Amino acid sequence: MKAFMIPTNDDPEQDGSVDERNNNNENTQSRNNVAQYSNMASEKQKTMIRKLAEEKKGNMTTGEAWTKLQQQINVYKSIDDFTKSEASKAIEHLQGQQK
Repeated sequence: MKAFMIPTNDDPEQDGSVDERNNNNENTQSRNNVAQYSNMASEKQKTMIRKLAEEKKGNMTTGEAWTKLQQQINVYKSIDDFTKSEASKAIEHLQGQQK
């Protein structure tokens, strides 16, 4: 039985194509992440939203003001997850309140 355990470096279960497929999926996923990141709100937009929201919150807490803004623009996520269009929508809404 000891002869059965001789290493031959030949693994019949090894499949090289699996690694290639996984590698392609990682590249596609990486491209998707880059595209998604480029659509994310800029730091300038996030700063503007925070500034305008702070000015408009009145006697509300920051959390209450943020919840109210989310309801008014119908976007329920963290400001760090806003897309450019969602950030623009929030800014337009907050600037509209100033007039």
